[in-house]
Amino acid sequence: MRTIGAAQSITTVAGTGTYGISGVNGIAATSANISPYYTAMDKAGNLYFTSGSYVMKIDTQGMLTTVAGNGSNVCSSVAGPATATGIGAARGITVDTNGNIYVVGLDGAAHGDKVYKINAAGIVTPIAGNGLGGAIVTSGTSALSAHLETSWGICLGKDKSLFIICGEYSSHQDVFKIDSSGIIIRIAGSPSPYTLTPLGDGGPATVADLDAIDLATDTAGNVYIADLSSGGRIRVVDTSGIIQTLLVDTVSNISIDKTGYLYYSTAKSGSPWRYNHVYHYNFTTSGKQLIAGSGPAGFSGDGCAATSALLTWPGGLYASSSGDVYVCDHNNFRVRKICPPARFINGPRQSITVCSSTADTLNNLLAIRNDCNGQVETWTVISPPVHGTLAASCTDTVRRSVTLPSGCYYIPTSGYSGIDSFVVRVSDCASSDTIKVYITVVSSISSVAISGPGYACVKRYFAFSSIARRQLVILCTINSNCRVVKRIGEWHFPGNGYH
Repeated sequence: MRTIGAAQSITTVAGTGTYGISGVNGIAATSANISPYYTAMDKAGNLYFTSGSYVMKIDTQGMLTTVAGNGSNVCSSVAGPATATGIGAARGITVDTNGNIYVVGLDGAAHGDKVYKINAAGIVTPIAGNGLGGAIVTSGTSALSAHLETSWGICLGKDKSLFIICGEYSSHQDVFKIDSSGIIIRIAGSPSPYTLTPLGDGGPATVADLDAIDLATDTAGNVYIADLSSGGRIRVVDTSGIIQTLLVDTVSNISIDKTGYLYYSTAKSGSPWRYNHVYHYNFTTSGKQLIAGSGPAGFSGDGCAATSALLTWPGGLYASSSGDVYVCDHNNFRVRKICPPARFINGPRQSITVCSSTADTLNNLLAIRNDCNGQVETWTVISPPVHGTLAASCTDTVRRSVTLPSGCYYIPTSGYSGIDSFVVRVSDCASSDTIKVYITVVSSISSVAISGPGYACVKRYFAFSSIARRQLVILCTINSNCRVVKRIGEWHFPGNGYH
């Protein structure tokens, strides 16, 4: 079960804290000056975000690449190489399972926004918007003929259709669907002027008042909308087209991960910005749980508890299925990651079998998962073994998702065979986790020959070359039925067989 709450930590994955909108390539994401708005991720774990008039990509090694945009704030009407084509001011972004990127471009000249598709070959193609704004969108017509203006969020639906936000009149934003045949269909928001009262909850979504800023869908086909109406709220359009208010808050952006967890950010403009938080919404209790941001505007907190961190205008959320939540910290010019607590990857309990009087390495057994690079983790022995010596106290800095401690081992007391156990804790400034290890210590013998009842422990080496070998711990019964219970080291096949 995923752990969500105050124990989560936060780190910066892109940006220096200095405003920048230039397209860059081949540098560490944390060394780039950016102005991020929205985020998305592909199935390979590459993170995308919009910044200025560009779409940027952070690969799994933390390196930054420009994948679309030439710096122009004018939306191109023709297809072409993505990095040589103007896509306007890039805003909402999403990625499908085939690696195609969809991005909303706001036109800085004609106010006729567009939606673009960027394929795996790096070609960008307009798929919605006629280059003109200032008119009502006609539902049921070609998306390429639609008047799009002040468009923001975008997401993919259950059936792979696109959902977008488009401005109508000067005061409200409605939600539309672009189906697989390129037809644009009104999903939520009335084409009539915005009245604020009543909002239309409980009725057809297509006649409701709406001022949408972001949207997301779940696996059931419901559409969730971050709505600025009447101070802010999240609204839901169900599969029958009825709209309801889910919660009232100063919502700025939302995201739903593939397992159905809903996250949203809050912010209110002013001097300074207020309500700078990120929340998880609990569908079971109909309540919210703070996961990041202490409220006041500012920047702080990397490498520690996310709920103590300072954010300034958080938004552009992307919630990954692993539990990481990415947030554009807009006015701090950074993309930040909220990470689940550090956890032992082997779970809270493990059992191992060892040979007596022999040291057994425990580094792999005590490995942890923590996606917040730069976090300092400390392993501590909480309850030592009774019948052996344990070395499991060390400190390491997280540099990748899985982090192994170093120099951890267990040595049974000489001549002892039987049961032993110990408890180790891993902790940082945000969270902690414990693991209890149960040990069966088996008497060692020097030969494979077995006589007498019970078990014996044999350590043998199987050589695959003069420089590669692997140690096995083998348990054998009196009937010589042996099974491998522990493998140490790595297999190595040099290509010349084994002996």
